[in-house]
Amino acid sequence: MDIDATIGAGFLLGAGQALAVGGPASLLMSYVFISALSHCILTAVAEVGAYLPMQGAGVSAYASRYVSPSMGFSMGALHWYGLGVAVPYQLTAMSSFVRYWMPDINSAIPLTISLASVVGMNFMPQQYFYLSTTYLMYFKVAMMAFLLTLSSILFLGGGPDGGFLGFHYWNTPGAMNEFLLGGSGGRFLGLVQSTLTSAVAFLFLPEMIISRGAGLVSPRRMIPVTAQQDNGMVTFSYMMSALAMGVVAPSDDPHLLNGNFEPSSGSGSDSSSSQSGQSPFVVGVNRAGINFLGSLLNVGNLISATSSGSTLLQISTQSLSSLAASGHAPATFGVRNRWGTPYMALGASSIFSGFAYLALAQSDPQILQYLMNFINTSGFMSWLGSGMVYSRFRSAARAQGIELPYTSRLQPYGAYFGMGSSALLCLGNDFSFFFPSNFSIPNLMAAYSGIPIFLLTYVGHRLMFRQYPWIYKSEEVDLFTGLDEVVAAEQEAKPEDTWWGQFWVIVAGIRERFRRAMAFVRQKWGHSRPSDSENSAEVGETDEFDGTGETREVP
Repeated sequence: MDIDATIGAGFLLGAGQALAVGGPASLLMSYVFISALSHCILTAVAEVGAYLPMQGAGVSAYASRYVSPSMGFSMGALHWYGLGVAVPYQLTAMSSFVRYWMPDINSAIPLTISLASVVGMNFMPQQYFYLSTTYLMYFKVAMMAFLLTLSSILFLGGGPDGGFLGFHYWNTPGAMNEFLLGGSGGRFLGLVQSTLTSAVAFLFLPEMIISRGAGLVSPRRMIPVTAQQDNGMVTFSYMMSALAMGVVAPSDDPHLLNGNFEPSSGSGSDSSSSQSGQSPFVVGVNRAGINFLGSLLNVGNLISATSSGSTLLQISTQSLSSLAASGHAPATFGVRNRWGTPYMALGASSIFSGFAYLALAQSDPQILQYLMNFINTSGFMSWLGSGMVYSRFRSAARAQGIELPYTSRLQPYGAYFGMGSSALLCLGNDFSFFFPSNFSIPNLMAAYSGIPIFLLTYVGHRLMFRQYPWIYKSEEVDLFTGLDEVVAAEQEAKPEDTWWGQFWVIVAGIRERFRRAMAFVRQKWGHSRPSDSENSAEVGETDEFDGTGETREVP
């Protein structure tokens, strides 16, 4: 369910912004790089999670255990406000999608409706919320498959004009755009800015995947497998979509969300509604002359952003509720209603959604840029902290002579690469404001305020709870509490509880359904042989065929 949060405005509009800034080649290369970076962080935290799975625990719980309680608190708070700020990013994007049909609408109307729908979904009973997000996730997967198929058709010349599209837009206006500077230096800066813009679609993905792994059967075996499968599915879909976007839409189309914003003059969003961006897929089908399909895709974009916003708010709420359960936040945030919803934590997390109303004072694209800068900083800090958790865990396991059940071939060098890259991206976030023409105080605060906030939460918690060390020594890290129960449960797992066992159970079920369906067809159309009578009687437990094509109940 948590993966549902990744396919939203960060993918739909963020990729369009990256395409406008860097061009199709820069967009594709940025997705490849961020995918590799995300995989390095994922395999690192998968090693941590596979050793001692903890039900409902995220990276912050492992940080408390393997680094220090202060580190766990600061990472838990980071996930709370980082994911909380991602919600108004989705809301502002939804307002931008609505402008596709009503360009002159007041921003307050779509923002309020979007906010009510996102918060309202989170107040649903938990079982209905999870059921709805599951079906919405299926919808998103189907929509992405449709978009990739449609892009392939347009690529091969299957559009209304019948012309072969191919890589035309890679040649005109070009594969890589110049950004801030001319020549090769400008193309390199375009690639860097495109990477920073694309990152918003991947941030917090490894942490969300690992947090749901402990609920699996036989988690020590299943966490690395399912984590890499989930990550592979998302990143492959992203990279193929990045290639498709660069094929169907030119980077100089005025309807894309451009990332080279000038400091706002303070005009309201209504006066700058034409600046609202569209998804590259919507731009592509409109340029192909399939206008009705653009409206349908925009409906899908609205549904995807609503679903992502609801899931992000739910995860942010869970982070605050977990802090309350561990005693690091007021206990009132752990109070739940009769439906299982931590409504006090939900109310506190929903406060961040008010940032979306800044679009009433400035243009939607500018607010999206501010929010994206803050989310990027929070996400890069989270990846840096995840790498630190892994480093301290491996150091403790080595010092105490522990043999790990799972180790990745990429590690520990993958974690070092992930930490170094995350630090560089965090420091270079929205570097464009260093140029005099782009400098603004709001950009500076949005891009770098996340760093002192994280440090203040860490230092503040340490000064408040002086009994905890700054960082545990490797010999002092607790690697054994709860381990015996996990190992015992792992040994008792049935063969069908493993991933290969579950695979063969699914295959056997499909084969049995197919056999029964074929028996039904033979009996229905009167082609059954005498030797098929036993098979025909097994078609249903409560039905029996009478030879006339009708069924009757078995007494």
